Amino acid sequence: MQKINIPLDFEKTLKFWVIVTASITPLIYFPINGTLDSYFPKYIFLLVVFALIAITGALCWKEVYYSIEFDTENKLLLL
Repeated sequence: MQKINIPLDFEKTLKFWVIVTASITPLIYFPINGTLDSYFPKYIFLLVVFALIAITGALCWKEVYYSIEFDTENKLLLL
């Protein structure tokens, strides 16, 4: 069996995670201590999605780095 290397496209992956986050986050409710807690499970889900996006960005660092223009506006936004 031959292994196929498909390059990871950061833009498509980021769009996928944004759609997943926007569609699933409002639906997350878990009963905690007899009450429907809405804040904590959504917070954990968003942290997991953010970690996955950060890992994807680290794997595609060259593609992400060259797509960012380091002009004065972006430098100020980064600060």
